[in-house]
Amino acid sequence: MNILIYNWRDIKNPAAGGAEVVTHEISKRLVLKGHKISLFTSGFKGCKEKETIDGVEIIRSGGRFTVYLKAPQYYKKNT
Repeated sequence: MNILIYNWRDIKNPAAGGAEVVTHEISKRLVLKGHKISLFTSGFKGCKEKETIDGVEIIRSGGRFTVYLKAPQYYKKNT
């Protein structure tokens, strides 16, 4: 199954906290069960736009506030 998750930050974001750890751990486990996981999140200074961590594809776009504008655009374009 292809699963798209939206979260404000990802595990590599310098401001990441507990929610990002939990989201990443759940995503990793779903990958191990054979699912394709994509995480759409905001970017941060020096980040890569796309990156795969523990089998989880991470797509970063927008910043702290503009991520909310970018998320529906990404969904419409990629689903």
